[in-house]
Amino acid sequence: MKTKTNLNDNAFFRAMGTVGDLVVLNLLWLLCCLPVVTLGASTATLFHVTGKMAAGEVTVVWRDFLGFFRREWKAVTKLWLPLLAFGLLVAADLYIGGHTASALGGLLTAGAVIFGLLWLCVTTWSFALLGRFQYRRGREVLRDALALAAANLPTTLVAVVLALLVPALLLLAFSVFVYLLPFFLLAGGSAASLILAVSMRPTFAHMEKLAVSR
Repeated sequence: MKTKTNLNDNAFFRAMGTVGDLVVLNLLWLLCCLPVVTLGASTATLFHVTGKMAAGEVTVVWRDFLGFFRREWKAVTKLWLPLLAFGLLVAADLYIGGHTASALGGLLTAGAVIFGLLWLCVTTWSFALLGRFQYRRGREVLRDALALAAANLPTTLVAVVLALLVPALLLLAFSVFVYLLPFFLLAGGSAASLILAVSMRPTFAHMEKLAVSR
């Protein structure tokens, strides 16, 4: 029989192991994001690993990350490049709208904000789906991502908040941003991905059951 002390020790070491896994995972993710063209594949791989962690599956972070990235980066990049182009277009509209002192500038800014939020939601869910499921066509991923973003508004809201947290701190609270920067670099992305993976887990578990029953 395990004593209370042993149980506490085990819980502590499990927690420390999870922290270590998140640090390794975050560093791998950042490294593979350096070429912007592979940012999509790196983020989908990040969701693949945290999705396994959320599902309670056996995970060896570096092996699972590198293996999935090597297998899937070409397929994910085919979806990421059009999303990247659209995101750059939205950013350009936001910049132009913010520097145009007229009604047109206000319309451009409002449109950029709306489409930017839509892009953020669809992109996040797309990477999460690609990290967990196999798709033949990119439009199928986008269709499911849009549907899940609308059907899971609390999770989608959390995704938006987590994605905008760093830019918001950079612009509105620079001293806080500098203070938290080491944490962001060590485990910020992987921790955010794990939070989302846990939140998405009930939805993905239901999808997995449907896939098995077909």
